[in-house]
Amino acid sequence: AAYAANPSTVAATFTQGGSSTQPGISVYQGSDATQSGSYAVDITQAATQASVTGAVVTSGAISGPETITLSASGGTASYAATSGETLTAIAAGINAATAAAGVGVEASVANGALTLTSTAFGSGGDFQVSSTAAGSGSTGLVSTANTPVSATGLDVAGTIDGKAASGTGQLLIGALDSPAQGLLLQVTASAAQVGSGGLSSTVSYSPGIAAALANAAYNAVNPVSGTIVSATNGLQTQANDLQTQIANWNPILSQKEQTLQQEYTAMETSLAALDNTKSQLGQSFSSSSTPPGG
Repeated sequence: AAYAANPSTVAATFTQGGSSTQPGISVYQGSDATQSGSYAVDITQAATQASVTGAVVTSGAISGPETITLSASGGTASYAATSGETLTAIAAGINAATAAAGVGVEASVANGALTLTSTAFGSGGDFQVSSTAAGSGSTGLVSTANTPVSATGLDVAGTIDGKAASGTGQLLIGALDSPAQGLLLQVTASAAQVGSGGLSSTVSYSPGIAAALANAAYNAVNPVSGTIVSATNGLQTQANDLQTQIANWNPILSQKEQTLQQEYTAMETSLAALDNTKSQLGQSFSSSSTPPGG
């Protein structure tokens, strides 16, 4: 009945979610180890895209042939521009080449200059560009012909719950062995929004029923501090203590056994001597009680 009345609300109780006091910071997802609650988030560096911008070409077209080569983790792409080709046409040619080669770089024209920008944020979008032409009449992407120029992006950086978090592109993940472990935030705030003073937010995370059960299971089987592991370690400690006590008692009992065996042997020797004495005394009495002459 509750589901029929409000299916979205019922479904939300089973799924994870969160909120942030800053629009440029949002909850992406949590892990089985992420605890429900509110966390202070401080962003010290915004994620950026690797980018290279050429010179302003007032005519809008290059005056000589130029081959532009882009190299990134995805591969290499080249485009051969012809004399008199416009920057807009060159950008279109570069985009076709990078798309075909799987290189994550896009070309565009703004304010009379050709710009190359990585499609990915952060260090994962780093690339190099080289050109066969430089100087006046060229795209101006490089200062020296045939000498590559490197473009680098920045990964987001900051803290979650007061502990340094790991940044990859625009994603920031909570530190290990902390309540925010596995909490993944997407930080889309720009460098201008973060500024030199940083950007702060309070993030609230709720795992939902399904994730909460998974979190309980994780807390039980955690190989470092899980309740099952702790209980097993406690039993193992008791077993080790008992083994130590047994090992300590073994030489004591062995010595006691040896002493008892020696006492028993001495007693048997004494009994044998007494039996011998008894026998001798019996013979003596027998001899003394016989009348002379028989």
